[in-house]
Amino acid sequence: KAPKANAIAERWIRAVRSECLDHLFIFGHQSLQHILNEYLAYYNRWRPHRSLGQKAPCASVVKQFKKSDKQIVAESVLDGLHHVYWYAA
Repeated sequence: KAPKANAIAERWIRAVRSECLDHLFIFGHQSLQHILNEYLAYYNRWRPHRSLGQKAPCASVVKQFKKSDKQIVAESVLDGLHHVYWYAA
């Protein structure tokens, strides 16, 4: 009844494997659960999605700055596998 459901599930699994699990060591169920929870938060809050115009699904509103004199801060996600950037306050 949902012809695109299989394609969406396959795309999600491919994204998790290629962007996360293929680059990390997993030492058990708790380790896997922690890694997947952290990746899921990154995927929904920060990772750009092509179908959404390079915006994240659950992203907060980002203010546009004309000329930035502020310092850019980077926070590592998944022990440095990915990074999140924003302007310092």
